[in-house]
Amino acid sequence: MALKQQGGLTVLAVAGIPILAELARTPLLPRLWRLGVRTAGLTGVAVATFVALSLATGKGFGWIAWLSLMGSAGTPAPFGLLSQHGGDLLAWLGADPAGFRAAVALVSNVLLLVVLAWIVARFSDRPVAAAGWAALALAVLGQSMHPWYIPWSLALLGLATLTRRQGAWIAGFVIAFGVWNAIQTVVWHG
Repeated sequence: MALKQQGGLTVLAVAGIPILAELARTPLLPRLWRLGVRTAGLTGVAVATFVALSLATGKGFGWIAWLSLMGSAGTPAPFGLLSQHGGDLLAWLGADPAGFRAAVALVSNVLLLVVLAWIVARFSDRPVAAAGWAALALAVLGQSMHPWYIPWSLALLGLATLTRRQGAWIAGFVIAFGVWNAIQTVVWHG
């Protein structure tokens, strides 16, 4: 969960599955409150367990350093590509790319938080779908995207009831991502 935030999103599903019927019949604001309280409680348990394991194993919290690598991971994440190539262009022009990369990271994070909030509100009566869409949003709008991030989202979305439009969107996205990933793999790894 420390390196793969998609894993942390599963607390939404775990919090909501036992009360699915209640969520389905509850109006939006009380539903968000109920799901939020349960999710916060489970998040507390997950974080406490993670901290305890990190300290007990002696591995510590070295993963935190990886969170500041916007644009240096070399992945096809749109904001990562913008940060990497825009920063490289600025460096080539003799400017310091740090400010640009920080701005791209800020925009990425703000947009991601807005989209995640919308997803949780929109799918608060279907927490498995919320976790699936949120994991996909994190993969696309986050700072790093690897090919294996997409199946994690698809596995959750495969458990959710999708509309025909959502299914078509997912199919189109997967095809486009597969083609893009094949092209960028050939270009980067020749």
